[in-house]
Amino acid sequence: MDTAGVIHMEDKVKESEMTGKVHSAVYHQCQQRGYAAPADVLIDIGVLPRQKYESVKWGKKWKKNRTKNIKP
Repeated sequence: MDTAGVIHMEDKVKESEMTGKVHSAVYHQCQQRGYAAPADVLIDIGVLPRQKYESVKWGKKWKKNRTKNIKP
């Protein structure tokens, strides 16, 4: 069964909606500074909280199992 673009759960977004958010974030970052950083894209689309990114960036550990929630 092809489930592309279908909502799987209430808290999940459509695959096409997620793709659009990623494209938009990459486009705007490229327009602003000439490149798009993966971490900034994740922050812009709301997958990675900025506070979590900053804490990992400065040496605090982030649980790997938290990435299970990153599914379109």
